[in-house]
Amino acid sequence: GSAAIYLVEPGTPGQVSDIFRYEWNLDGNFGRIQGSFTSDVNGNLGPLPPVLGANDRVIIEDGKDVPWSLDFLEGHIRSDGVDRVPDGGATLGLLGVASIGLALLRRKL
Repeated sequence: GSAAIYLVEPGTPGQVSDIFRYEWNLDGNFGRIQGSFTSDVNGNLGPLPPVLGANDRVIIEDGKDVPWSLDFLEGHIRSDGVDRVPDGGATLGLLGVASIGLALLRRKL
């Protein structure tokens, strides 16, 4: 079988931003999966296809993981849909490490 996950920008729901395509083949005790992830550069992936496959999905980007799975495998993808800004704790942690580094440097001088 095959499937595609189309990620679209929140402000332009018909414009494709990223595409995750995967296909699988089950043969007795063995399974095979292969796929690709394509991301846009300046909106060059165009609009959503007029007809989607039975396993295809359209997801509006929000910066969160998008899960996908098969009987024998599961995973997730994440797009650049939302600019990620470090939370306050991460920023304060980085400032704290930088302050300690500067204090140690002053001590040596």
